[in-house]
Amino acid sequence: MICPFFSKKVIKKEIKYDAEGKIIEEKEIPSWEPVECRKEECMLYDREAGRCGLLPSPETKELRRLGSIEERLRELRDGIERVEMGLTRGMEEVKSIKETVFTGIGDLRERLERLEEKAGKVPEKMDEVKEKVRDILDTAVYRISSAMGEGRREIKEEIKEVVKVMEEEKAWVKERMDELREKISEMLSGLAEEEKKVGELLERINEWMKRTEETERERRARELNDRAVLLYYAGNPDGALKEIERALELNPSSASAWLNKGIILSGKGEKDKAIEAMKHALELSPDLAEAYNALGVLYHEEGEISTAVEYFRKAVEKKQNFALAYRNLGFVLKEMGNLDEAIKAWERALELDETLEDVRDALSVYREGRIDHA
Repeated sequence: MICPFFSKKVIKKEIKYDAEGKIIEEKEIPSWEPVECRKEECMLYDREAGRCGLLPSPETKELRRLGSIEERLRELRDGIERVEMGLTRGMEEVKSIKETVFTGIGDLRERLERLEEKAGKVPEKMDEVKEKVRDILDTAVYRISSAMGEGRREIKEEIKEVVKVMEEEKAWVKERMDELREKISEMLSGLAEEEKKVGELLERINEWMKRTEETERERRARELNDRAVLLYYAGNPDGALKEIERALELNPSSASAWLNKGIILSGKGEKDKAIEAMKHALELSPDLAEAYNALGVLYHEEGEISTAVEYFRKAVEKKQNFALAYRNLGFVLKEMGNLDEAIKAWERALELDETLEDVRDALSVYREGRIDHA
């Protein structure tokens, strides 16, 4: 028999290899596996009844008020598994983001290196121009000094040649500088775009880290909530109250934790505080059928029968397969003398849960014409 309340955490290793058979990635993936019922070895096992002490029993007044604990624990365990899967996917997303950032930075670095290489050639060309001009001038001066008698016309031609060469070289330098300036402008524009992309990636990483932190707080809060439930049914309501308050410190918006706090306070006899906690649970989760059922039980104990009926009706409205709420509604309607509706509620309860023996007995008595009106 599989235990519906406990499971064990198992760490599985996942290893990836490259084409040469070398390990390229190794990670641990947590999972939960069911465990067999330990029966007499478990502190919650009811030896007299021969079954788990947490399962519904008509003789256990507290379990009638709690509803289906097994269903909530399964939902909590499924939630933990979803959180762990989300963490795994998140780590993969961070890895992808890092690879994108590093690739963009590498491309940027190569473009800058090419720009520096081209920029370095400009001074070299300028030196060549200066040297060429200097040679031409030296030649011109020499010719002028050695051939003054040849006339001014030849001197003017030499000077024109010098000016022409200088103008040509000046135009070439200007053209190269314009090209360089344009490329620098493109690089600066590219840097701005890359900076924007990096900023967006960092923002995504921060958002993911925030979600991860919130998810971890919620997971820890659920663990404390589960521990509080176990301590309560083990007969330690004070310890259970401490654990549930720690859970609410981590996740004050947990409707189920507020409901459990109300149940624990009710068990300690603090009815007003219990009702306040349960109503707060409904403010956080208006469709929480278990909270309506628990409030119906409390108001019934306080003698407010009509109010109890309203809460039981609300419970089955929110959760139409809520056998325990139908059962409670039937008995309260019977107290009010509304036997026809009580029978309908009991019949629906048995359709959903055939183990409700007190409901079966009540129906049997009614059908035999021996209704106990006491």
